[in-house]
Amino acid sequence: LQSKITVISNWVGRAYLENDNSKNKINFIDYQYDLIYVGRLVEQKNLDEFINISQIIMGSNPAFNAVIVGDGPQKERLIKKTKELGLCKSLTFAGFSFEPKKYYERSRIFLLTSFYEGQPHAMMEAMWMGIPVVTFNFPGVEEMVINGKTGFVVSDKNEASKVIQSLLKDELLRLRIANSAKIESRNRFSYKNIHRITSFLE
Repeated sequence: LQSKITVISNWVGRAYLENDNSKNKINFIDYQYDLIYVGRLVEQKNLDEFINISQIIMGSNPAFNAVIVGDGPQKERLIKKTKELGLCKSLTFAGFSFEPKKYYERSRIFLLTSFYEGQPHAMMEAMWMGIPVVTFNFPGVEEMVINGKTGFVVSDKNEASKVIQSLLKDELLRLRIANSAKIESRNRFSYKNIHRITSFLE
């Protein structure tokens, strides 16, 4: 029965295919953010841990900068927590953007701290743009991230902090993971690949 089941993935949207300069992303050094999250600001996304991880990293790296791109019902509470922790200069709330691509282009690492997910588009987009992914372990994550090759799957904020700091300190490692993520995403999450699979099923 298993051999008769075909899993059809989500795919990266057209905005990432048009004027695609991400082939040069690996050599892009004018980064503004060390860490990025893109998506809804809702309880499911567990963004308290994104803030906690940012705080841990900033403790040993005062120049650390992170950005949260998106909007949602948790926004004001998260901003309040950021202020209480004294992270306002290091953590930016960029709000909703119709062009998250411009934030990806200026970011080193993508962090996803969700309790659960389906197939998160933001993670696919980050990989497509050549950004290493660090993600909490949720059911199905292994279908998207090859741990240690295209990104890192972590169990908690302490492990996430260590992995992110390692990537920030070791540029060759970060670039290797970034390149593998980009190749993997273009092999699996492109519209052409999904169209090929669905055409075969017709």
